[in-house]
Amino acid sequence: LAIAEDLAKAAPHSAQAQRDLSISLNKLGSVEVQAGNLARARDLFARSLAIAEDLAKADPHSAQAQRDLSISLDKLGSVEVQTGNLARARDLFARSLA
Repeated sequence: LAIAEDLAKAAPHSAQAQRDLSISLNKLGSVEVQAGNLARARDLFARSLAIAEDLAKADPHSAQAQRDLSISLDKLGSVEVQTGNLARARDLFARSLA
């Protein structure tokens, strides 16, 4: 994660560096879910989602950016289901389908 963060910081306008960071955050979030650390997973998925939203906004015609956004919304929504925040999960899943 530290390497991806450093690369994204060094190249803030590089969509690929930002995407790599988002993917790394999602992967680490998935590990935290498996470890039962849902609060940490939520934080990681939220960071990934913020990046994915920026990338999708910057290139609204990119299927990859839209897919990455959908995946980030889905992952965060799943954590919200596990923590009992069903209203938030519903909102995230609905956005993922939009």
